[in-house]
Amino acid sequence: MDRRQILGWTLAATATAGGAGNAWGIAINAPPIKFGIEDALVVSGFANHIQRAIGRDLGVPVDFQTGPGLDLLERARAGTLEIALTQVTEREVAMEKSGMIHTRRLVTTSSYLLVGPAADPAGVKEAPDVLKALDRIVAAGQASPDRVAYVSHGDLNGAHETEGGLWKALGPRPIGTWMKQAPRKGVRAALEMAAQLPGGGYTLVERGVWVKSKSPLKVLFENDARLQAPYFIYLPFAVRHPAGKLLAGWLTTPSGQAAVKAFSKDYRGA
Repeated sequence: MDRRQILGWTLAATATAGGAGNAWGIAINAPPIKFGIEDALVVSGFANHIQRAIGRDLGVPVDFQTGPGLDLLERARAGTLEIALTQVTEREVAMEKSGMIHTRRLVTTSSYLLVGPAADPAGVKEAPDVLKALDRIVAAGQASPDRVAYVSHGDLNGAHETEGGLWKALGPRPIGTWMKQAPRKGVRAALEMAAQLPGGGYTLVERGVWVKSKSPLKVLFENDARLQAPYFIYLPFAVRHPAGKLLAGWLTTPSGQAAVKAFSKDYRGA
């Protein structure tokens, strides 16, 4: 899809909504759209990559505002963001059903890695699936809390929601001093804390964040369907920007998806 096709699509959408004038011109002349983007996508470099693609293909000025996914979702609901791309699926679905957000579409999917010390005292590498891997950490942590630790994410981001879903699926398990919680200091906080523990600890990390890290920990478990990290774009009902639907739509067009796939094999298209 070239610029003329996008312009034609935008003008048609505006005419349908009863608008007048050049919708492309509105998108350019309007203030930068307040775009909330999950911090993992900033750390990985995806945000900078897609911002350049938006500027090249659409000419829409973007004001990226980063943070944990749940915080961004709440800001979108409140109307302080005009569009958002996050990975807090369960809460997004609930808010969409309640009529707080709309036009929710899948943009890209990454995945999580279970990382830990090379010695792997819990035997995670041999687990048949991620739930069994976590169960091994629980058993080893209960038996040797001085040798085994798991670091949970403190920020309300996609990793926090993903690991919460995993622990819920695993069912009730004993919790001891081996379970640590990282401070709310960004998406890398859990990884950094795990690396600093004596002997190293286990934690979940988004693949793009891991690639950019220089952690001494090792990837011990990956490629489980439960470790998928889907990122969805959506718009709030509380506030509307002239370029909102244009931008959300473009990210799922062949042109937008080509830009997504051009970034890295670690971020698949929709």
